[in-house]
Amino acid sequence: MELGVVVTAPDGPSTFAFTFLAKQEVGVGQFVMVRVPQGVAFGVITEIFITNRYFASPEIVRGFDSGVSLSSAFPTGQWECTLAKVQFLGVESGEGLDRVLSPPSPGERVLDVPPERLF
Repeated sequence: MELGVVVTAPDGPSTFAFTFLAKQEVGVGQFVMVRVPQGVAFGVITEIFITNRYFASPEIVRGFDSGVSLSSAFPTGQWECTLAKVQFLGVESGEGLDRVLSPPSPGERVLDVPPERLF
């Protein structure tokens, strides 16, 4: 099942971790998989963030703090996004897991790990 898509973040994607935009509810500790140049890589969600571009600037939020809500002036609810940070466990190999040598590309689909693929 598709959980989301890899996005570019200040720290990656890298060979240690990546961030993805969640298209549905996800949780810390959940196992995921993503395609990398070596094959299929497995990871675990370590952090979840909620972002909203309308609330990214303290100056804008402060400016609307004087009686008028930001939500009444702009469609803030439409811009809320859930991001999940994933730490790699390794790339699937014939003998278990190998180290990830190349990160996933932004735009790559992130999938839930089916129970039969868990070790």
